[in-house]
Amino acid sequence: MRSNLILLLAAMIWGAGFAAQHAAMEGMGPLAFTAIRFLLGWVVLQPIVRRRKPSISSASVSFKPVLILGLVLFAGSIFQQYGLLFTTASKAGFLTGLYVVFVPLLGLFLKHRLKRNTWIGTGLAALGLYFLSVTESFHFAPGDGLILIGAVIWAVHVLLLGNLAAKQDPVRLASQQFLIVGVIASVAALLFETQTPSTWLSVWPWVAYSGVFAVAVAFTLQAMGQAKASPAHCAILLSFEAVFAALAGMALLGESLSMREIGGGVLMFIGIIVSQLGGDTDSEPSDLAPEVHPPAS
Repeated sequence: MRSNLILLLAAMIWGAGFAAQHAAMEGMGPLAFTAIRFLLGWVVLQPIVRRRKPSISSASVSFKPVLILGLVLFAGSIFQQYGLLFTTASKAGFLTGLYVVFVPLLGLFLKHRLKRNTWIGTGLAALGLYFLSVTESFHFAPGDGLILIGAVIWAVHVLLLGNLAAKQDPVRLASQQFLIVGVIASVAALLFETQTPSTWLSVWPWVAYSGVFAVAVAFTLQAMGQAKASPAHCAILLSFEAVFAALAGMALLGESLSMREIGGGVLMFIGIIVSQLGGDTDSEPSDLAPEVHPPAS
């Protein structure tokens, strides 16, 4: 129950974080925003990390898998952040929620046999995606496509994190991946974006929320929750991120969804829930994700 509540809180924080990410783009570039929020998240965690003693299992984990985890997190964050330049926070929340469906689908490459509920849920989610993102003139918004690619990457991140969180202190692991993302994004921002720090002042509350809560708090809660919660519970609870994103977009940014988009979002949400009923696969989990199948954002 404690792990489930932790994951639900993470989903709530991430849902509101979509509004913060969208609003922050009015004053800074995606790379600079990603760099600052992850470095801020890393700084916030340091007092906690320094008070925690590394476990024996943590010492046995090499840096290579942690580096890969950080690179995957960077890729997912960047695709999501660029996508938010061309779509709404509400739609981004629903589209990102598809990572829950992508996790078991990626299991096909690991020779998992999917249950019928997974296929039904995937079909409902795909139909919902059509109504949410494709207009009646069959136009798929570029931002929606970027968010969708990011959702696939989030699914990979969930699989990797589930494996490492069972072997290493989750708080220390979260801190390490934040620093990796922050450093890479900082270098990329200096190379590819024109920095105007004076305009950052107008969006600092959004950056602060995203760095302190959406990164430092929520990602750490995710790592803690995934270490002990069941796979199905993880996926279902984290999928509520989409609902919280829609509510935050409407309340904070004045966004609205048409009846077609609302219907699509509802179908996606139902598909996410259905896909997780009765477990993910008929086979044993792979070494990539020994106990966890649920993330993300």
